[in-house]
Amino acid sequence: MAIPFSIPAPMVRVRRQVARVLSSPRTKSLLGRMRWLPPGPVIRILPWVFDPTAGGTSTGSLVIHVEGTGGGYWVLDVTATGAAVRRGDAAAFDAADCTLECDRDAWHRLVTGEITGMKGFMDGDVRLAGNFGLALRLDACFA
Repeated sequence: MAIPFSIPAPMVRVRRQVARVLSSPRTKSLLGRMRWLPPGPVIRILPWVFDPTAGGTSTGSLVIHVEGTGGGYWVLDVTATGAAVRRGDAAAFDAADCTLECDRDAWHRLVTGEITGMKGFMDGDVRLAGNFGLALRLDACFA
C-alpha cells in the first residue's frame, strides 16, 4: 500500500499532535510526578510545539540556562517560520538576543504550567535579559 507523502502537511499534523499531547492534563500530571526529569529532553522538543503564527514577529536567539543537576545551556533560534534548538555554552549565553535563567525547580514549574513565564519573572524565579519582545513571543508560541 502506497503512503501519500507530502512534507508540509504531515509535519503540521505531527507538530499539532505533539503539542496536544504535551499540553494535555494527563501529560502535565505525569510531568508533575516526575520531578527527576532533566531539562534537556524537554528543551529538545520545543521546536516541535512551536507555533510561528502566534505571538508576533520577533526573531532571534534565546539562550536557556537551567542551573543545577542536569542543567546546562541550550540555544533556541527563533525565525518567522519555526524554531531550532541546539546545545549551547557560556559564550552563546553572552551573544544571545535574549537570555532566560532559572533553577531546575523553576524550570519544572514552567514546563508543567504551575507558573507562567511572566509570573516566574515577577516572582524572581526566572531571570530574563535582552529582547523582552522575543521572550513574550515565546510565551505565546509555546502556550
